[in-house]
Parts: sequence; C-alpha cells; structure tokens
Amino acid sequence: MINHEDLRETDSFLRRASVKGLRTLLFSMKILEHDEVKQFLDDCKEAESDVKTRNEKLEEIYDNLENGLYMIGATVVEDKLQDGVPDTIQSLHEANIKVWMLTGDKLETAESIGYSTRLLTPQMDLIRVATP
Repeated sequence: MINHEDLRETDSFLRRASVKGLRTLLFSMKILEHDEVKQFLDDCKEAESDVKTRNEKLEEIYDNLENGLYMIGATVVEDKLQDGVPDTIQSLHEANIKVWMLTGDKLETAESIGYSTRLLTPQMDLIRVATP
C-alpha cells in the first residue's frame, strides 16, 4: 500500500538532490505471476515482428506492465562533467554560436548542470518549457 508520507519524503529528497545537479534514481518493483511473465514475453515477441508499429506496440506493452509498482527506494549519483566542457561551452558563447539545451532531466537538475557547464549564466533570461 502507498504511504503518502514516504512519497512526500522521497519527493523532497529527490528535489534536494536534483537542485545540486545529481542524477536521481527511483527504484520500484512488481511481483508477477508466471502466466503474467509468459503473456508479457509473448506480447513483446508479437510486437517485435510488426515492422510498422513495433515501437508503439512495445511502448503500450511496457506501459501496461509498469502499473501497480511498489516504490522500494531512491538514490542519487554524481554524474561528473567531462574535462573541458565548461571551457568549450564558454568558447562557443564567445564565438556567438547559439547553444540550446534540450533534456529529459528534471528542471532543477537541468538548470544546475546548465550553470556548472557555463551554458547558463545568471544574466540570462531562462524560458522553461515542461509538460505536466
């Protein structure tokens, strides 16, 4: 059963970590019966043989499986920048080359990384586009 206090605490933990630019990982699980696993594998095999709609069918199969999961924990990892990234981005800015950032990260993580790489500066106006 979902414990809403645990969810709030975990969400707070993940937000604090993402603001620091850390990668956040949430772990969950689902116990499947043997026949559920067999059906999943059969569905995947069938979907993979459909050249035209393979990706759509697989996505639907995965979405169906990923319901009713139990949260078992969360952690964060530091994803260090490669050497020279901030200097390279700084050089691009100085050469008036436009650099855009498109990411699937949480907004807080993306902004933190943007500042650490010098892609973003405090003088910039940021436009945030996100889906709910």
